[in-house]
Amino acid sequence: MTTDSNGITTKTQTTKDAEGNTLQTVTRTTKKTDNGTVTNTVTKDADGTVLKTVTQSTEKNDDGSTVTTKSTENSDGTYTISTKTVTTDGSTVTKTESKDASGTVSSKVTTKNDESTTVYEEIHNPDNSVVKRDTVTNKNGTSTIKETKTESNGNVITKTETVNKNGTGRSDSTTVDEKGKEISTTSTKTTKNKKGTVKVKSETENIEATGSEVKHVDSTVKTYKSGKVESKITETKADGSSVKTENTIKADKKGNLTVTSKVTEKDADGNTTKSTTTATVNVKKSGALTLSKIDAKGEVAVIPDSVVSNGKTFPVTTIGKGAMQGNETITDVKLGDNITKISKNAFKGDKNLEHIELTDSIKSIAKNAFKGIAKNAVFTIKAASEKEFNRIVDLIKKSGVGKKVTFVFENTSK
Repeated sequence: MTTDSNGITTKTQTTKDAEGNTLQTVTRTTKKTDNGTVTNTVTKDADGTVLKTVTQSTEKNDDGSTVTTKSTENSDGTYTISTKTVTTDGSTVTKTESKDASGTVSSKVTTKNDESTTVYEEIHNPDNSVVKRDTVTNKNGTSTIKETKTESNGNVITKTETVNKNGTGRSDSTTVDEKGKEISTTSTKTTKNKKGTVKVKSETENIEATGSEVKHVDSTVKTYKSGKVESKITETKADGSSVKTENTIKADKKGNLTVTSKVTEKDADGNTTKSTTTATVNVKKSGALTLSKIDAKGEVAVIPDSVVSNGKTFPVTTIGKGAMQGNETITDVKLGDNITKISKNAFKGDKNLEHIELTDSIKSIAKNAFKGIAKNAVFTIKAASEKEFNRIVDLIKKSGVGKKVTFVFENTSK
């Protein structure tokens, strides 16, 4: 460590390999100013190329406020800059700006005083989409959030949300196109009664929907103090068809869940199909769920994307071993978007199973998962590309299915 005539202290640390070759050098300089200190740390590789520069400073102003600044610049162009100002009355203002490896630039300004905390954020993404969010949290625990998101296609989503101390509140959002024409609206209201039951009611209207596109969505979710959850979701399409899903979720003492799902589907001509599915769900340590047993009444079984219990959302990722084996009434199965694994014998012997709908989220399908289903069964695969579609087809064939089984590609990228 050395100190020059200007009071600048320099300390250099060198990392070498077993043969004495320099791998990395870190040089740190510290300078005292009239109001504080400035420290600069530079990290270089063996060739002298700067990998990282970190600058830190602390300064006390004449008004008694203290300003602390730290900036980090990396050789790949990423950076983080933060400044914190503390006034004599204890109020603080913190400003941060960063750029990550993807090119996303984020900034945040946080202001705290005795009455409230205000956070203003901006996120600029590489696809030119921009998010601006203003959050005010008051001393009494209530908060108000105003958010505007400009998407890369020019659509603008404006959202206002009010949250009370007990978690109740309301949010409203509107989406308009680049010309200002309204596309959709969503309103959500959260209430809580004296027994501790939390009710979330949501309504979405897609104004421009046509044909088989979803026009209107009504959703109600009740969470009881015991952990039981009841939900009812009705999706009505522009052509008049609809799907109503009613779920009831109960947890046992071991944390396993029993999910009962009732689905009523109505086509554009008014024809109705009903089904009831009861599943036993094991909660993994990761928070993901495995459906270990599925009892379906009716001809259609719908596997949910996720399950909500005690206010937490768990993705349903795995169809367990033999979960639906030997069911002779089921004809249609729709797998949730989060399913990544279908275990051995999952649908083995379901001889009337004619149609299976799944997505390209699938990573593995075990042996005999679909052995013994209907000979002319059709797999509808929702995939973002033909390559992904072919990958899923290959997994299904390798698991062991009949030669007459066919596959339908539904492109989700359109």
